[in-house]
Amino acid sequence: MIVARTVLLRLLLGVLPFVSTAAGADRAAQWLSPGPALPAVTLLDHEGRHIRLDEVGRERIVIVNFFFPRCATICPMQTAVLRDVRVALAGRAPDEARRPLILSIAIDPEGSSPADLRRYAGEFDLSLGAREGWLMLSGSLETVKTLQAAFDESGASPLDHSGNLWIGAPARRRWTRILNSSPAASAPEAIAALALEAAQ
Repeated sequence: MIVARTVLLRLLLGVLPFVSTAAGADRAAQWLSPGPALPAVTLLDHEGRHIRLDEVGRERIVIVNFFFPRCATICPMQTAVLRDVRVALAGRAPDEARRPLILSIAIDPEGSSPADLRRYAGEFDLSLGAREGWLMLSGSLETVKTLQAAFDESGASPLDHSGNLWIGAPARRRWTRILNSSPAASAPEAIAALALEAAQ
C-alpha cells in the first residue's frame, strides 16, 4: 500500500524533486556557516515525552524537515524518501549514537498529537526514537512558528509549505538546504552523503 501510494504520488506530481540545486556539483560551496541555530524550545515526541530541540542536536548531525501528518501530497513522498535515507545511513554509519538523526517537525498543532504522529509513522512502518535515528515532534503554534522562522521556512497548510530539507551540524551551525524545487527527486544516497559530509 505504501509503495503504491508513493508511486501514485510520483505520477501525480511529476516526480517531485528534493535534492540540492547543484545536484552534487560543488556541494561544499553550498554549506552555510553560520547557518540556523536550533532554538531552545520544548517539543513533544510520538510518546508524549518532552524533547529540548537544542539538546537533541548538540552532538549529532541532523536532517530537519517540516511536515503535516494529514498531508496527502508532498509530505508522504518526502517521508518515503527519508525512510530510504535512514536505511542508507544505517549502512554507512553503523554507530547508532553518532548516526545522523532525522527531525521531522509537524507544522499543524491541531493535527499533530502524539497519537497523530504514531499513526502517521505507522503508515510507513517507521520505528521512532533517538536510537532509531528518527524523531517526529510537535509543539504549540507559537513554537512551530519560532522553528519555521529559525530555518527561514513558511507555510501554514499542506498546499503552501516549502517541503525543503535542512542538513547540518547544529553545534557548529554548519548547514545546507536541499530545495524541494531542485532536480534529482528520489536520491536518498545523495541526501545521506550530505548528512555524513556535514560532520567534516
